[in-house]
Amino acid sequence: LSPHQLIREQKIRRACFLLKDTDMPIKQIATHLGYTDYTNFTRAFREVMQMTPREFSLHGIIPVLHRTPLTPNAGDTATVE
Repeated sequence: LSPHQLIREQKIRRACFLLKDTDMPIKQIATHLGYTDYTNFTRAFREVMQMTPREFSLHGIIPVLHRTPLTPNAGDTATVE
């Protein structure tokens, strides 16, 4: 992921928590996360979550992100054939 994509995913993940755990309106959440245009927030949210913020607030489940570690753990070994 590029730094831009990582920041966007972090913002959308934060939006997921705000949508589920608060009564903040979606437009206020967008502004809170630094989006000056509600449409851009909705577009970014849909690209990451495959649904609109409204749909997520009604039916979505907060995602668990699984990332591959950048460096192997000390006990991990790799075999190259």
